[in-house]
Amino acid sequence: MGVSWEESGFCGQTGETDVIRMELAGASHGLRATGTEQLPGTANYFIGNDPKKWRSNLPTFAKVKYTGVYPGVDLVYYGKQRQLEYDFVVAPGSRAEQIRLRFAGTTKLKLKLNSDGDLQALAKNGQIAFHKPVAYQDIGGERHPIDGRFRLLNKSTVEFALGVYDHTNTVVIRR
Repeated sequence: MGVSWEESGFCGQTGETDVIRMELAGASHGLRATGTEQLPGTANYFIGNDPKKWRSNLPTFAKVKYTGVYPGVDLVYYGKQRQLEYDFVVAPGSRAEQIRLRFAGTTKLKLKLNSDGDLQALAKNGQIAFHKPVAYQDIGGERHPIDGRFRLLNKSTVEFALGVYDHTNTVVIRR
């Protein structure tokens, strides 16, 4: 179903592991990833005994972009301090509310919002927290913060809710 990834696996005191999968509910299908911000150097993959399957001098990139995950919304992945980060880039005139994150993977999963606005995914053997989204617009060379939060839609799905912003400029929702 569009873009999907395993956000985390965690282990509780019993030693049992829960896995939570997060997917973009209602996202476009057949998306292609493209590298952006090419880095110096290349990569080589000499796996197996068949030289026809080897790859060499492949370019490397700082970011990976999925264009059009929703109408007018791109998804960009990048590394920051040894963590995988991702931004939703909402084009002028597009709606951030169409971005929906659906969680699955364990039968005892429960989503809730804490007092700070962080999303907590509670499972049988532990929990994981997702900090509330940071949203902003760069207008005239200045960054303008936008109030951003999660909104629970049902027991497994959330969307982003944004405060007042200029709909004629791009919005970035950082996760």
